[in-house]
Amino acid sequence: MGRCIQFFPVVLALAAACGGSGGGGAPVAVFQVSGTVPGDGSVAVAPDGSMAVAFSGAVDLASVTTQTIEVLRRDNSRVAVEILKQQFNPSNVLVRPLVPLEANEIFRLVVKAQVRSSSGAPLGADRVSCFLTSNPVPTVRPDQVVDLGDRLNVPRYLARALRLRDGRFAVFGGFSDPTTATDAIEIWNPESRTFELQQERLTTPRAEFTATMLEDGRILIAGGVATPGGPPLASTEFYLPTGTVVPGPPMNVPRRWHGASGSFGGSIALVSGGFDGNGDFLDSIEALQGGQWVVTGALPEPSAQHVHVALDGDTVYFSAGNFQARAAVF
Repeated sequence: MGRCIQFFPVVLALAAACGGSGGGGAPVAVFQVSGTVPGDGSVAVAPDGSMAVAFSGAVDLASVTTQTIEVLRRDNSRVAVEILKQQFNPSNVLVRPLVPLEANEIFRLVVKAQVRSSSGAPLGADRVSCFLTSNPVPTVRPDQVVDLGDRLNVPRYLARALRLRDGRFAVFGGFSDPTTATDAIEIWNPESRTFELQQERLTTPRAEFTATMLEDGRILIAGGVATPGGPPLASTEFYLPTGTVVPGPPMNVPRRWHGASGSFGGSIALVSGGFDGNGDFLDSIEALQGGQWVVTGALPEPSAQHVHVALDGDTVYFSAGNFQARAAVF
């Protein structure tokens, strides 16, 4: 999607141009829609982009369907979309058109009154946000991300990508639809600017995992989940420099959204923290030594989605996670 901004104040101004803003009454939960920021600075959504709908609080994700969130054209015809949801983040959903939208057109994104908060309260009224589709010629700046037009063979989110030693990039796993993770592996060649879908696949479909380049060129893939909101995985696997995948030893603790780094002391990898099966933060640290995982310590406090960097062969730096400012070394 490129860089995103919240443009709710702008779409209110556009609402009159594309049909109003729905029924009256105070909503239980309002929402905002984020779109891409093209080079000319205008608010727009790319024809092949997606819309992120951010609610002001947690919603009942079961009430968020293609019947309660719609994208409409000027003639009120519906756009075929899919909705991507994550159980661990019930205040945000992604609305993705199944085919590219018409360029330079105004569309309406409608959130129906039937959408409920996590406590069961209805939205109260239909809420409408309008957006333009635009394909401006990008102005390349050092601080700007430019869409090169390259496309993956398998659409996915919460995947992992690493640069290989030969200069190519490997993309592993991720969620390919709202209910399932994929085991697909793709290689991006920066010279041909193409993604090549590999015959070799992960041993386990997964997302929210870690992928760590080891000193010997292997990539360690660890943990994650196989379905959105599903139980975390303890399994690991290695992507070899030859392009093959082999199973690795299971971790002692299943975990997702954990930290990982390579080459710690006598270990070839280290993992820490993450979420357990109950959605609680973990503090355990494990090292891969002699072909098996060994619990070697604990974080100063439980943490997930934190920075995890190997400073040298004997020191690992941890910081952030859980909206905290704590930093520590192990």
